Amino acid sequence: MEIKTNKEIRDYKESIFWGLSLRQFLFSCLGIGVSVGIYFLLRNRLGTGAVSWACIFGMLPCALLGFVTYNKMPAEKFLWAVIKSEILTPKKLTVKTTNIYYSLINERQETHSDKKNRVEKKKRIHQNASERAGHHSGKNRL
Repeated sequence: MEIKTNKEIRDYKESIFWGLSLRQFLFSCLGIGVSVGIYFLLRNRLGTGAVSWACIFGMLPCALLGFVTYNKMPAEKFLWAVIKSEILTPKKLTVKTTNIYYSLINERQETHSDKKNRVEKKKRIHQNASERAGHHSGKNRL
């Protein structure tokens, strides 16, 4: 006797009826109900071929919701992710890079140039003051 076990425990799905999970079984029943309803609504108005296509297209969303998974997400979660990423979030993404090394060097150069400017300004002020004192004393001597 052989017992099948999944390699990954999270991949385990319990089968309820005919090898279907509960989700698949419920959506199959819903799809059958939709198809039967479409058949009885349209059988007197359309031909047999058109009614059968209407039943197929009416059942298709139920089958997709019950059986389709993508990246371990059921169909409704996948559809919500698609709607959110394509419609609700902005398409234009702006990326603003920051170069930390450049900003630190630039900051240091600015502080260094500020110190240098202050020193030069003090020198100019001192030089202007000494020139004024020299000019005044020179005028007084003449």
